[in-house]
Amino acid sequence: MSVQTNIEVGIYTRAVGAANDFRTSIGSRFYFHEAPQSPTFPYAVAFLFYNPQGRDSETLFENVRLQIQIFQNPDGSSPEAIEAIADKCMAQFDNSEGGWTVSNYTLIRIDRESNNMVPIEENIKRYQIDYLLEFQGT
Repeated sequence: MSVQTNIEVGIYTRAVGAANDFRTSIGSRFYFHEAPQSPTFPYAVAFLFYNPQGRDSETLFENVRLQIQIFQNPDGSSPEAIEAIADKCMAQFDNSEGGWTVSNYTLIRIDRESNNMVPIEENIKRYQIDYLLEFQGT
């Protein structure tokens, strides 16, 4: 598997691979890059940004930016406030270095860089959380 695939599998496993409050709050609806057409709310979409300048071929470090966007329909059909869902996401990812499984890599560091509510678009609430992840090849 490629580095990107291994890291995506690790992120997915961390988010919804085992029972946790974040997984429950989004009903395991966690997607990469885009959600399916007409998704059920709430759900989350993850984006990965690789920094080639952050790669060190000698020590096999990989720096990856992870952006998680949580979407919720503001019409009240979702039982939980988007801020509460975001709090559960941050609880699942913040300071979680020891709880990751990524083939051929060890997570050295995860830092939350920002979290904020994004203005409503097309009558949908969106909350964005950005992380910097540092992996080292094994």
